[in-house]
Amino acid sequence: VKTSEPVDWKKFPYGCNLTLQAKDRGTPPLFSNTQVVQVLVRKPQALQVRFDKQLYQVRLSEIAPPGTIIVEVRITPDPPNVNYSFSPFSASPYFLINPLTGVITTTTPLTSLSQDAVELEVVEEGSKLRTRVQVTIEDANDNTPTFTRPAYDVSIEETMPVGTVILVVSAVDDDKGENGCITHSIAGLQALPFTIDQDSGELRTTRELDYETSSDLYMFSVRASDWGSPYRRENEVNVTVRLINVNDNRPLFERVGCRGMIGRDFPVGQNIVTMSAVGR
Repeated sequence: VKTSEPVDWKKFPYGCNLTLQAKDRGTPPLFSNTQVVQVLVRKPQALQVRFDKQLYQVRLSEIAPPGTIIVEVRITPDPPNVNYSFSPFSASPYFLINPLTGVITTTTPLTSLSQDAVELEVVEEGSKLRTRVQVTIEDANDNTPTFTRPAYDVSIEETMPVGTVILVVSAVDDDKGENGCITHSIAGLQALPFTIDQDSGELRTTRELDYETSSDLYMFSVRASDWGSPYRRENEVNVTVRLINVNDNRPLFERVGCRGMIGRDFPVGQNIVTMSAVGR
């Protein structure tokens, strides 16, 4: 049984009955009993209109430039007219949604955001359907370590014990995670009687200091490096250490075992010999 023309099934919402009968080609023709065939119409299943996802999760660098596309939300199947927007409570000055395409873009750099994540709610006005977009803001290594002082200058006594902390040269970094972790080191190859703790920035003496036999002034640089990737940021600061002389040496005569000769009539009050001593 075939249709001979398109059928408007709206006129037959419950289907229809066909009465069939067969006849032979004899003379006279003979007929069979009738047979009723019921034709039922299967209604097409209505497609459910919904967002592709109930939750969109994306990650975005905090230094992403304005206009960066972060995600596209859409309803399926595509209705003839759509109008996407942010719900009033989740509207953000950092993001913009195209009402026709559902494409969400950034409007301004995200470095000023204090939170690590932003949640947006998108509404399609016609269907009143809603979906959520979670944007995780990834920290970028966009801050250089900064020392707490523009320069460091300290004076220490030459008798200071080995291992004494003479100064703390420390830096801070506003980045997060490894981007904000700092390592301190003494810059250059200059041989110095000091060492620095890479974490705390504590500067210590490594050997005994002597004002008389070594330099009384040390000038060098301390470097602070973060652990950022794909590249590190570094900064340096000048450090001056001045050695204070301490009276730690006894006077010494320039000559030992001097001899002088005088006559028996040597006048009283006259110089017999001149002895000199020096103190270091």
